[in-house]
Amino acid sequence: MSRKKVERSLEDLGGPLILAIEDVMKLTGYGQGKIERAIKNEELVSFKDGGSRRFHSRDVQAWTWELRNKGLESGFADDVEI
Repeated sequence: MSRKKVERSLEDLGGPLILAIEDVMKLTGYGQGKIERAIKNEELVSFKDGGSRRFHSRDVQAWTWELRNKGLESGFADDVEI
């Protein structure tokens, strides 16, 4: 009997999560280059786990809120009609 793979969102898992860069890309819609620049500029907190770079979900959320707030402060939101 084989198990059917179920697609889950991160919200389904609950609690603090440790994410890979691919997860961060999927969640935010940003490319790897933008995420790596944010790490280099110390805007996004990450850590090494073995040979892999990892992110805590709270740090990713804080970074995206910071990006949102910068966008609102720049007045960009005023230029866009929804």
